[in-house]
Amino acid sequence: MEKQFQFENFAKLESDERKKMIPAKMILDKLNIKPNDRILDFGAGIGYFSIPALEYLGKDGKLIALDISSNMLDELKSRLDNNIDTIDFIVSDGSKIEIDDNKIDKIFIAFVYHEIDNRTALINEFMKVLNSDGEVFLLDWHLVESPFGPPLDHRIDKNIVIQEFTNLGFELVNSELINDFQYFLKFKIK
Repeated sequence: MEKQFQFENFAKLESDERKKMIPAKMILDKLNIKPNDRILDFGAGIGYFSIPALEYLGKDGKLIALDISSNMLDELKSRLDNNIDTIDFIVSDGSKIEIDDNKIDKIFIAFVYHEIDNRTALINEFMKVLNSDGEVFLLDWHLVESPFGPPLDHRIDKNIVIQEFTNLGFELVNSELINDFQYFLKFKIK
């Protein structure tokens, strides 16, 4: 079974139920975004988090929306007003992130980590593009049955995620449940 979320299902990404369960502003407030931050939204999709994140950035800030699907990024672009100066787009599977080394302040990865086959390579790419004070914010599905979301056998226990990041040079700063079905992790470089 394919792990990657399919473009034709994108309406699920902006359902009223999802907006109640995972309010974008509540999650983005946890990132403590500064006006001049450079943020990588890894797995940006149609912009559920990317578009509201732009409100936090000033003219010197930059959001880089990365997704494996050019269709998702095209949909995101169609939703933007004239706020294009502070956002760039990259189509990539994450095995190689085409961003200069040490340029990113924050990486946000929501509901995508469980889809990645080579998570070690991804974490190493994160380490490469983050600056020395860089942080990773990860939101994903808790390893419990739920009425929606990916199948249980696609989900990754948060303790495994923590171990994978800490084994590769990150330190866990925060771990919390957002609701009964999703967890939020914050890492910084050791």
